[in-house]
Amino acid sequence: MKRLMYISILILATGCSEGQQADERQILEQDSDDLPTMLVNLEPVESDEVRIDEVSDTIVPVQGEVTLSNKMPNPEDGEPSQDPDGDYVAEMWKDVPNPFIATYNGNMFGDYFHIEFEDSDGNYYDFGDGNNYFGDYPLYHGTEQYDENLSCLGKEFIVTWEWKMSEFPCCEGEYNLTRAKRPSITGLELSDKQKAIDKKLQDRFERELLEQWKGVDSIIEVTFVHGLKSVRGQHELVFEDDNHEYDFGISRSNLHGIRFLQEGEPRETNYKLIGKKYRIEWKWLWSNFLGAVGGDTKEYAWMGMKVPTIVKIELIE
Repeated sequence: MKRLMYISILILATGCSEGQQADERQILEQDSDDLPTMLVNLEPVESDEVRIDEVSDTIVPVQGEVTLSNKMPNPEDGEPSQDPDGDYVAEMWKDVPNPFIATYNGNMFGDYFHIEFEDSDGNYYDFGDGNNYFGDYPLYHGTEQYDENLSCLGKEFIVTWEWKMSEFPCCEGEYNLTRAKRPSITGLELSDKQKAIDKKLQDRFERELLEQWKGVDSIIEVTFVHGLKSVRGQHELVFEDDNHEYDFGISRSNLHGIRFLQEGEPRETNYKLIGKKYRIEWKWLWSNFLGAVGGDTKEYAWMGMKVPTIVKIELIE
């Protein structure tokens, strides 16, 4: 089945700049009797919601020349002659700028595999048949192409692309392996607008994290509850005492050889350790991780900051 693609001749492009790594900040000691709730269940701060309309959508030029990718596949360049969709795809993509700005909507498998982007005018771009290179932004994990990277899903990217030889199942409902040129991603970069949004998410996450952990003793005695390391980037390592839960999943904790997670993908709880009691010493140390902000509907971003980190752990007999 030929997929429909509505292409706009003019697509506004914004510039990109190198993302700045979050500065390490001094964690201030705060006196409070409040103990943390479970990190993965952060509640939204109503007075400080992150909205896309709060971020300036001033358009700045993309660095480098913006050109139309109108170099169509050519049989003389090694294009196989048996490509039923070749002319159709070439026509649909002939006026697409390079690069262009669009939001990654995720993957799907209907008739064929799709990697879908959508620009601000509602035009769709599908790289499912492409020979793609994602660089620093892997759009999905492992061999399961449904497992979108949550730090990329719903994000606005500057997409650089070209016609490249690719192998894919084709066409008209058939699944014959075909080798032909298809639009392929050669580079991804977060737009300036998206970088500003992600920075606001990180600032909010850090405020909530500090509030949850203020007043917690540096040495705690807790019971292991569960853990998780998913292929989509979600990490959990949860302990509890009589009244509260503590999640060290986003940290680079030293577990001294204790295997709280089983092998495999995803890595799930080692059920033999559930209910066992441990004495944990922790500090604020630097980590890079996938952070989530919000209630039922979470927003995700790749973050870097100091977080609660296990530096010593021992089983309580």
